[in-house]
Amino acid sequence: MNPFHKPGGGGSVWGPIAYDGKHLIFGTGNACQNDISTAQGAAALDLNGKMAWSFSAESNDAADDDTGGAVMVAGGVATFINKDGALYRLDATTGARLGATPLGAGNTLGGFSSPASDGSITLIGAGAIADRANDASRTSDFCALLWHDHRALVRPRSGYHSAWRAVDSAGNILWSQETALQNNSYAAVTGEVAFAGADSVLEALDVPSGRVLWSLPGANTFYAGAAVVPSGVYATDVAGNVYAVSLRANSAP
Repeated sequence: MNPFHKPGGGGSVWGPIAYDGKHLIFGTGNACQNDISTAQGAAALDLNGKMAWSFSAESNDAADDDTGGAVMVAGGVATFINKDGALYRLDATTGARLGATPLGAGNTLGGFSSPASDGSITLIGAGAIADRANDASRTSDFCALLWHDHRALVRPRSGYHSAWRAVDSAGNILWSQETALQNNSYAAVTGEVAFAGADSVLEALDVPSGRVLWSLPGANTFYAGAAVVPSGVYATDVAGNVYAVSLRANSAP
């Protein structure tokens, strides 16, 4: 018997829970079994705990197509990336699908980044993108060593790259920035500037264009997202180093 097969189980929750004033909205995981309608997508509960809606991006519950990151709710739209490789947009009130943008990664390789936005443009880590079309079915993907070696997701994997993608409200990809390592975190956005880790470099990006305003080389990989507070921008690398940068206009680190 499959040890992960749990009769009566459901699609587990990975990421933070969003709140739109009326609903708790969150991504759901895969259930390792069939006929779990709430798995591998997103769901919403009202404040009494009653299911308001659910959406499944992948009907095969045995597939590893979790929604691992947070669901971003803004302007009545719930936005999230699923591990099937697409960025989904749902009506936050009804759960109706408004659109989906393929970001380049194949099934199970879409990653679990969390979206961030300046109000009109969404930034998201695209997951593990195969360098060649026939690489998509290879087993040597970013996640191959995850359960045996926690460093697997923070080092390059042969045949794959990743990218930050900027997507407009209609689902069009505006710009991309390729990285060697899989982006599973989030970009911190303030105004029209985003702070994001690109491998071992912390970058300030112009959100509309993707232009690098400044960059700060780190001692190791920036795997987690940065934090923006009134005193500045703070980020950590996987070696435990902490970086602090001023938010003064036009300042560089």
